[in-house]
Amino acid sequence: MLSLFSAPEDLIPGCHPKAPPPSILVNDEEEYKVEEILDSRIFWRELQFKVKWKEYGIKDISWEPQANCTKGNSRHLSHLSS
Repeated sequence: MLSLFSAPEDLIPGCHPKAPPPSILVNDEEEYKVEEILDSRIFWRELQFKVKWKEYGIKDISWEPQANCTKGNSRHLSHLSS
């Protein structure tokens, strides 16, 4: 007969990923800090940016419409949007 056992919570001790930082509230809207703009594209006639978020892992890289990219991140966007 086989018996089942629970896997340990920490398979590799000390290798839990850090929790991502909380968002920042600006004018009652959540905002996140951009580490780097990796690429840009036109998708369904809309300019989008591939964003690496500050203090987040590579699995959290996302394509964001230009409208979501605020003026606070303009130093990252200036060379891509012209």
